[in-house]
Amino acid sequence: MNCATQISILVIDELPNRAESLCQQLQQEGFEKLTTMRVSQLADIQIDSIAPEVLIVSQDSADLGTVALVETLIQLSGSPTLVFTHQSSKPEIVQQLVEAGASCYQHIDPSEIPLKPIIDSSRDQFANLVRVQKELQLTKSQLADRKQIERAKGLLMKKHECDEEQAYIAMRKLAMNRAQRMGDVARELIQALNN
Repeated sequence: MNCATQISILVIDELPNRAESLCQQLQQEGFEKLTTMRVSQLADIQIDSIAPEVLIVSQDSADLGTVALVETLIQLSGSPTLVFTHQSSKPEIVQQLVEAGASCYQHIDPSEIPLKPIIDSSRDQFANLVRVQKELQLTKSQLADRKQIERAKGLLMKKHECDEEQAYIAMRKLAMNRAQRMGDVARELIQALNN
């Protein structure tokens, strides 16, 4: 069985005939789990109830409304969103689509090109983006913890007239006794020592 058949795709297009044509092409490429809807229907339907793994937005042209739509779709679904326009869009709009998180922007009728390679690469690109965002968030959190730990050590050193190593050992012991992360202990110490 083709792996692609298991991917749930939501096609969003205001023109039902164009959406149906796109779905027929997707079916020919092996995709079976397809749902279509108009932008106007999005307010009435919970995207998470459809649980699309890929979203395809097909419009005449992209504008600021398309940018807002892409941002909303990505926030609601957490899935790669591909945008196809049948007329050219302004370069600044295309840039905003990319910044909003569109995995793909093509100014072409999607029925004129094979979609599976675009869908596959967009899914891979989106997965990599999500991974990098998680790594960045973890790094930011670790950096914030490190800053709090250094600040708490400084406060402990000042209050108890101890050296840096003694302050660190005391914090580490407190963290282990409470089964807490060092960053959390540091935040609590800072709050307690500043009051």
